[in-house]
Amino acid sequence: MPVGAGLGTSAAVAVATMYAYIRELGYDIDKRELARLAWQVERDVQGSASPTDTTMATFGGIMYVKPEGNNAVMEPVRLELMFH
Repeated sequence: MPVGAGLGTSAAVAVATMYAYIRELGYDIDKRELARLAWQVERDVQGSASPTDTTMATFGGIMYVKPEGNNAVMEPVRLELMFH
């Protein structure tokens, strides 16, 4: 993938690598914490990063994401609620 293409590949790699190491070491992790830690790693490595990429790589589906300092609000969007 081209660098800076905006496809979220670095987030996907960060989430997958972190999750693989955590599981290999015999631990488990909450998805919100995984997304937050992967976002932190991306910020540390790249200088800036969007929590949206790591949230989507972690959860999939449709999510509402709002950065709040070093954390982010991450909530699934329930489509059935949008069409009532």
